[in-house]
Amino acid sequence: MTPTESTTAQADNVTDIAAARQARSTTDKAKAPKNRRFDAEKVARLKAAIADGSYQIDSASIANKFIEHERN
Repeated sequence: MTPTESTTAQADNVTDIAAARQARSTTDKAKAPKNRRFDAEKVARLKAAIADGSYQIDSASIANKFIEHERN
């Protein structure tokens, strides 16, 4: 492969990667629920609780959600 062919192949690859990322981004957005919004404050509260060790995991609630999900 000549240097020019190598450069052309790399340029094609970059274009393919960009196209793949665009396609994935579009697909991910299509899968996202439309009625939910990102709650940055809630994320910050959860991060702080995890960091200081005060976050409590409710295993019964998690198990019930799994059961509910499997029934639907």
